[in-house]
Amino acid sequence: MLRRCLAMAAVLVVAGCGTGGPAASDIPITDELRAVCAPLSDDDIRTVLASAAANRDRGMSKQQNLDSAEDACANASEGNSDAVDECTACLSAAVELVYPD
Repeated sequence: MLRRCLAMAAVLVVAGCGTGGPAASDIPITDELRAVCAPLSDDDIRTVLASAAANRDRGMSKQQNLDSAEDACANASEGNSDAVDECTACLSAAVELVYPD
């Protein structure tokens, strides 16, 4: 269920022109990110990172991207609060990585 929710949320979160951070392909997938985004594969995690980076490059602020991720997870979870929490944690971790401090 979580994998499906995250995949759907990654697609839904792409909305939102400019650049301002590392390319998704330049962001290393850490063990911590793998743990937060389990059971996603590295390819799935790259998709999540790419979605967050695409939003950033379209001019979305970090907070707008976080809010969009939360909304996308809620919409994709079909009312499963555990799935919402896990999805939001994963997408939020990805958003944190694509916005330099």
